[in-house]
Amino acid sequence: MANQNYVFGAQVGGVVQASGYSGALRAVAFVSTDGVAAFKGDFVKVTGESTTINGVSYPVVAQAAATNIISGIISDFEPDPTDLTLLYRKASTVRLAYMLEDPYVRFKIQMNGVPAAGDVYTTMDIVVAAGNTTTGLSGMQLNRSASGSTKQIRVLDLYPALSNSWGAYAKVVGVINLHTLKNTDGV
Repeated sequence: MANQNYVFGAQVGGVVQASGYSGALRAVAFVSTDGVAAFKGDFVKVTGESTTINGVSYPVVAQAAATNIISGIISDFEPDPTDLTLLYRKASTVRLAYMLEDPYVRFKIQMNGVPAAGDVYTTMDIVVAAGNTTTGLSGMQLNRSASGSTKQIRVLDLYPALSNSWGAYAKVVGVINLHTLKNTDGV
């Protein structure tokens, strides 16, 4: 059976370390000067700035692009009291989000191109595409053509599912290779 082309960004599913996945999230903020929409499963980067909302200070994040050092994965958004059906962050709006910051978290992600078993343990950059405004899910995938030793995401294995195999639209298990908490240079 051919793999289904269903893009969803990064879906978290465990950690590399033996201590286990705790699911700890960090509250972060998108600011109104950021003209890019954000979605669940998006990789984000901290900007080095903070903003205060209702008397609380939050680090500011923005959607990560190819080659950026990644700070985490957006897990969810604070509900928007003006539209409780809004599942993503609209461009140029202030929105609180919850970011999974663990640099060793494992996640499932779809690859573009035609992945093969030889891609295991290689690193690849992300490719950013528009998210789905109906489901609120990210449009990010792994870019198979952007691979090397110092890219953003390390492929650990093929995602274990009966409906998944090596080839077009394969889902893989990955971990962030270029992470803010692993970077000695700071933001």
